[in-house]
Amino acid sequence: MHLSTIQGHVGVTRVLLNANPDGAFVQDHVYGDLALHGAVYQGHIDVINEILQKLAYNGLFIPMSVPLWQIRRNTTWSVILDNCGREEPLAVFQGARNHPILHEAIGVIPLDEVQFIIESIKVNLNVKDRRGRSALLIAIQEAANQRDDWENYYKIIIEMIVAIKLEMKRGKQTVCNDEMMTDRNGRQLLHIACDLGLHWECVEMILKANVTASSIDDVSTGLFPFMLASVGPKSQLTLAYELFRFQPDILEVL
Repeated sequence: MHLSTIQGHVGVTRVLLNANPDGAFVQDHVYGDLALHGAVYQGHIDVINEILQKLAYNGLFIPMSVPLWQIRRNTTWSVILDNCGREEPLAVFQGARNHPILHEAIGVIPLDEVQFIIESIKVNLNVKDRRGRSALLIAIQEAANQRDDWENYYKIIIEMIVAIKLEMKRGKQTVCNDEMMTDRNGRQLLHIACDLGLHWECVEMILKANVTASSIDDVSTGLFPFMLASVGPKSQLTLAYELFRFQPDILEVL
């Protein structure tokens, strides 16, 4: 069955599944993959459909630990979500690297699907991956790397901050805690965003979520946000100007 799914033979896969539906749960002896994994790796939509529909018909479910970077086509992602149900795809997409779903999704799958995850699924935005990065930090880094597509990443950053504020409201918090707004080294996300030279529209949302960070010096460089925006290879003088406009009394802190 593994060979038929990798090669995209939907007819052969159907015959094998009809003969033995449990064959879908047999792991490959080399990598430990299931037959469905091979179809996902190769992007064989018809085979993916066949396996998921057959299993659903028989009341079976596959916890598909495939890293999202392996799911290379938007249509593949949509097919899997449609078959598994959009209510709880978290059990499906844990990722072979055991990264949280949102961390793996950013920069890998289309941004409208990332938005869907943030809006429609209960994801813990406090969770960090093994490198100590929050999903918001990854979005900030991707926005800096994809300068031609920064507006779409801006939308993702807004969605995350809105979700964070909703969680704060439920927990009766008035400010974001450090866990939400810092990396593993205690560096503020605002400082990172300024250092990377993000557009003001992105930085403004991060700043409004944690205004106090603007008057804190960076643990890595000792510089304040407006200073980080003014120096370095990714300096943005417009960003530095807007930071001054937002908080003109920052000079009193110096």
